[in-house]
Amino acid sequence: MRWLLVLIIVLCNTSGDVLNTFGMRRHGRVREFHPSALRRLLAALARNGYVMGGMVAMAISFFALLSLLSIADLSFAIPATSASYLFETILAKCLLSEDVQWQRWLGAGLVACIVGGVWLWGAWAVAAPAFALERVGVFAALGRSVALVKRSFWRVWGIRALGWLLVYILTQLIALPFALLALWLSDVDPLSTTTTAAHAGLYVAVIAVGNLLASAVLAPVASAIDVLLYTDLRMRKEGMDIVLSLPAEATVVTAGPPAVTAW
Repeated sequence: MRWLLVLIIVLCNTSGDVLNTFGMRRHGRVREFHPSALRRLLAALARNGYVMGGMVAMAISFFALLSLLSIADLSFAIPATSASYLFETILAKCLLSEDVQWQRWLGAGLVACIVGGVWLWGAWAVAAPAFALERVGVFAALGRSVALVKRSFWRVWGIRALGWLLVYILTQLIALPFALLALWLSDVDPLSTTTTAAHAGLYVAVIAVGNLLASAVLAPVASAIDVLLYTDLRMRKEGMDIVLSLPAEATVVTAGPPAVTAW
């Protein structure tokens, strides 16, 4: 239901903006704003089929957004509907024959990708642990992650971002000695813009060893952050800590039916 509402919002937003643009181009530029001119403007727009169609589409989009907000988080609704920016740019080029420069294409694509990417990075934060520990399929793991992160999106996003920032800083600290060693062994002046490495192969090899060591040490840390988030979410929402304690207690008290497990 949520994705159906997202689709309705994107389609109605896009079509509404395009229809309003068609209608206002047929009407012409609005130059006067005194009361009598505004009354004439409203009367003209009421007879403009494109504008009225655009208003109907925007109204449908508005009520669909209200419905979406009643069943989903705001942090889901706004990023999920950001695809309309990209679609409107495409229709402006194809239907309105606008001269869309590459800067506009880049801007629309970045808005859609960055906003959507920010949401996906948080919503799919625990997909990998769910896939590995619950033994479900890829798409089921993605849906499971969205369900677990729901109502805790910004907390999960912030913890994950802070963890990855710390991992990045530690990675640079581990790789720094190797970078300095590579500069020393290859006889490179880092302040010069003209010198080249006397032993380029040695320079690349030492840098690669440093990066490999940093990744080997800290990649498990980054994965552990996601696993800890997954465990925390399951404990908060599903009482996994209580479920984990049940088998041990059951074996001490009596030998009953198979105990409930967390996986």
